[in-house]
Amino acid sequence: MLFHEALHLVFATFSRQVLQQGRLTNYLADCGVFDTFDDRRTICLMIDQHFGVRLYTCLSHSPYKQQFDAILAEVKLLYPAIDPLQVDYVFQSIRFAWGKIKSVRPPKPPVLFAPPKKKRPSRRLSPHRPLASSPKQQRGAGGRSTPKKRRRRTTPASPPHTLRPTQKQQIHWKLLFQSIGAAILQIVLYVVLVQCLVGGFVLLIEGRWYGLIGMLIGVILLYVLYRKHNP
Repeated sequence: MLFHEALHLVFATFSRQVLQQGRLTNYLADCGVFDTFDDRRTICLMIDQHFGVRLYTCLSHSPYKQQFDAILAEVKLLYPAIDPLQVDYVFQSIRFAWGKIKSVRPPKPPVLFAPPKKKRPSRRLSPHRPLASSPKQQRGAGGRSTPKKRRRRTTPASPPHTLRPTQKQQIHWKLLFQSIGAAILQIVLYVVLVQCLVGGFVLLIEGRWYGLIGMLIGVILLYVLYRKHNP
């Protein structure tokens, strides 16, 4: 049962006096027309508390339309949080139940989850026909004009990187110092090798046991130098 039909049934069963007695919400609740957190229930409670007597007095006299519209505008102004479509529907249902109008149309329920919009299919190009970049090129199928291929700009290859004279001198001196350092280190190793071998041999002849350590160090240095020259 719709709200305006239930309201017409309440007026026909219990008379229109329920509007000024503050019982409109209770009778409509018995008809089961209210949902949880329903704006229409809030509007009916507001009518029972503040506007029921004024509406009954207004609808009992003729003409009533101007005063009725003034009450409706006052309700919308005092309670802006309530959906104005629901306010209109409740007040027009009262007119319908009273017999002032012959029909009333309930508002459409709000759409909570809108369906996703369909994507437009993308335009596919033929693999044998290039995309025209201008209207003139699009008319090229008749032989008037055809799209021209753009030439690619080629940048000259950069010359190979060359060293400056100062950089060449720095590299030359660096290599020279490295070769001199390697030669000095090699000479020092040879001197230490000879001293270890000769000194260790002399100490062994004199009967000192730590001469064996010197000869062992000399043998290790000899092996290192041999591996360096013969990798």
